[in-house]
Amino acid sequence: GGILLEKLIIQGGNRLEGRVRVSSAKNAVLPIIAGTLLASTPSKLLEIPNLEDVGTICQVIESLGVKIARNNADGEIVFDASTFSVAPT
Repeated sequence: GGILLEKLIIQGGNRLEGRVRVSSAKNAVLPIIAGTLLASTPSKLLEIPNLEDVGTICQVIESLGVKIARNNADGEIVFDASTFSVAPT
């Protein structure tokens, strides 16, 4: 048997918002955390594993000026990248 891959094709012009359930495995979580940099409003991630790699990427993102509120007890992390800019200041 083959592997069935799902994909989303998104055409611009419409605001995206909502909830999506994804795997909480490290290989899924790290790119999602990086993706929070693209959001203009805070992003809340739930059931994030308390792993060293997750802590490291949070430190890197925080050093870029992103505000992070983390609750390790329930695996919740809120990323606020509203003031983040890739351009030098």
